[in-house]
Amino acid sequence: MTSQQAQLEQKRILQLVREGNPKAIASLFNHKLKTRGISARVAWQGNILVVNLEATSIPERAFSLAIIEKGLKQLRIQSLNGAEIVGYIKGQGRPAWQEHLEIDNTRIAIDLESWLESGSSLDDSIVEFSLDEQTAKTNERSDRVLPAPPREEKFLSCQIAIENAALFPVENIQEILRISPTQILAIPDMPEFVLGIYNWRGEMLWTLDLDRQLGLGDEPATLETSLNILVVRLENRVLGLVVKGIDEIESLDPQRFQSPVGLFTPQLERFIAGYLQQTGRVVLNPQTIINSTN
Repeated sequence: MTSQQAQLEQKRILQLVREGNPKAIASLFNHKLKTRGISARVAWQGNILVVNLEATSIPERAFSLAIIEKGLKQLRIQSLNGAEIVGYIKGQGRPAWQEHLEIDNTRIAIDLESWLESGSSLDDSIVEFSLDEQTAKTNERSDRVLPAPPREEKFLSCQIAIENAALFPVENIQEILRISPTQILAIPDMPEFVLGIYNWRGEMLWTLDLDRQLGLGDEPATLETSLNILVVRLENRVLGLVVKGIDEIESLDPQRFQSPVGLFTPQLERFIAGYLQQTGRVVLNPQTIINSTN
């Protein structure tokens, strides 16, 4: 690739970044983080950018946050309200740390190109996106009618007390929190899966132990030193669901889901909207989970 071609490719990637393309954003973060052995995966959760970082040891928190915050301030995406940064040790499902960043799009500190040029070349990013571009050009030249793409929806992969990860519809997730059990106020004479109330943005958030609600496991979630909470919304109801771990956001075709009838215990079955036989994962049903607290 000539110098002129590389410059054109870099400008194209930067344009994808400004449009909010998660693959392009991840490539730029990896371009800056790889010197410390850290890799990044990026996905959107509403107007929040979720950045999962992974390394053979705990990803360097201060270094990673400085790189990501500096880069995000240059994206110029008006819909970007903030970012959830989660650090993982490779091979472990439970986060080592988590941080929320508020992004003020009205302030631009430096130009994005300058931020990129302060590191190494963009060769890896260019290779990664060239294949996609070639595929797009091939499709544009084709005269045949292409089938309609599958109707995919976004799901958050999370860990509960079953062998494989569970999936939760992203459209029902308001926010992801990581808090100490001591921040939850216990309420007497409540079902054992109700942990209590958490002060969430000045509102009382009822917090539930999802494993116990589903009839899984005996140990209360409050024995952990920190809790992963999905703030879920259904119409005008909001609840906090404690899960063991949070993985990543995936796009899946709901038509692939199989019926869970007869595959699980009656208590668990009613909370499951579908089953992915190929991976052995279940899709949780927000409506039955929330309505069961009535």
